[in-house]
Amino acid sequence: MTELIDTIRALGAQIREHDQERSVLLERRRELVLKAREQGATWRELAAALGMTEHGLIKMTKPKV
Repeated sequence: MTELIDTIRALGAQIREHDQERSVLLERRRELVLKAREQGATWRELAAALGMTEHGLIKMTKPKV
């Protein structure tokens, strides 16, 4: 039983690490999209480059409240 608990604990640590990395990547994406917009890129171009809808991309760039 202890081995199973240790395995679950290790998996939990891996998931938390992945979540932190994902947050960093998503924030970096947001920053780059906003910078590209400032330089004249369209929502359509950026959405296509990311494989997203324009609506999803616009929503993703709004500040979290």
